[in-house]
Amino acid sequence: MSQILTLKQIEDCFRNLTCQALGIPLNSHSKVRLTYPKDGAPDWKISEDVTFIRIQSSQDPYGQQRDTTYLPLIEPTDEKRVIAYTRPHEVFWTLYGPNSYDNADRLRHMLFDSADFLSEHNLFMIPDVSLPNRRPELFRSQWWERSDLQARFYEKIIRKFPAPYIQSADIQIITERGVTQDVNITTE
Repeated sequence: MSQILTLKQIEDCFRNLTCQALGIPLNSHSKVRLTYPKDGAPDWKISEDVTFIRIQSSQDPYGQQRDTTYLPLIEPTDEKRVIAYTRPHEVFWTLYGPNSYDNADRLRHMLFDSADFLSEHNLFMIPDVSLPNRRPELFRSQWWERSDLQARFYEKIIRKFPAPYIQSADIQIITERGVTQDVNITTE
């Protein structure tokens, strides 16, 4: 059975992948961030490279499919109804700093070489990853270098539930001659 990832686990996975791609220590939370500064203004210098990661669910026809199967019942408490589906995720990287474009390009390249790492986390990249998009940002009369990168991923989800089942049935058989016979069938 696959593990269903929480948002925090997905964020940690992509933070680690980003740090690895950019050659940054994994505990560099000031260089690779999941949230923006609370005051809205940059809390880093224009000469520093900083990356922000944002993850959201993605609307995708493939994510709408549900596969329901029922496993043989061995014990009455068994979870035998299995629902499998794909959960699409969209990941956005916003990179600031003088090396933002080159870092976005390195990160994009690393995504294609990270299939094993991603599959360990039950994530699978959709290979049409966008090219880095350079878009300098004006803040306080200064142009800050900024580049954006976007990629989509699938997560395989398997959920198990108890399946309702009939434990017994009372059947009444009436023949053509009017003879009646009661039968009780149980699963025990």
